[in-house]
Amino acid sequence: MTDYKEEQSMELEALESIFLEDYELISVDPIGVSLRLEPFPGEEDKNYVGIKACFTFPETYPDVEPDISVESIKGLNDNQIVELVQLLKDEAQNNLEMPMVYTLAEVAKEWLEKNNKEEVEDSMYSKMIAKQEAIKEKEEEERAKAEAAKKKEIEEKQTDVKKYGHPCTVEGFNEWKEKFLAETTEEKEQVDENKVTGREFFANLKSSTRKELENAEAALVSGDWGTTGDADAGVQEDLFLEGDDPDLDQFDDFDELDNLSDD
Repeated sequence: MTDYKEEQSMELEALESIFLEDYELISVDPIGVSLRLEPFPGEEDKNYVGIKACFTFPETYPDVEPDISVESIKGLNDNQIVELVQLLKDEAQNNLEMPMVYTLAEVAKEWLEKNNKEEVEDSMYSKMIAKQEAIKEKEEEERAKAEAAKKKEIEEKQTDVKKYGHPCTVEGFNEWKEKFLAETTEEKEQVDENKVTGREFFANLKSSTRKELENAEAALVSGDWGTTGDADAGVQEDLFLEGDDPDLDQFDDFDELDNLSDD
């Protein structure tokens, strides 16, 4: 039958002789000890991290693992402490049925050496940097969501336009109306500029055509349409019998033509 008390007492003596002032008996029943551990014992200028590791022996220790807790003395944050405790618990499972506190202490020291960084991870500066990075990451995430939502909205509008056409709104109608009126006014102004007045039309007629019109008018006034002579010879009936002269369409009646001839 195993004498657990004796084995535990012998292990305590060995630990005290090894760690000296870094060893402390913190409880007797159940037995509990604490060890101050640093990467380089006795070289304070090289140690940027340090812990206080506590081991409490259950009644049947070492057949079962001890209760393990770790407190940061300097340089370690909460996440690192959790990581180290889990490492020690896993190692304890590999050393059941034999004294293991010294072995666990050595594992902890190796881990401390790997994480012995001059910059204090849990410093105010590190916390500030971490907070700024978290804020920046959140802003980028929100920006990405906003851009995705905007892109989706544009795509949906384009789909609606293809399917239903542009919606008619008051603003859209007023914009179309202004554009339409401007184009209509411009076209009217161009027509007015190109329109020939009666006086201009009459003045531009060829002399022969003008003479013929004068003779025709004289014949109508005198009633001597069928007589021979200069008036009759100069009149060509086909000018009046054929279709309308498109150049005369701009006159509303013959009165305007008469007025022009009088001038």
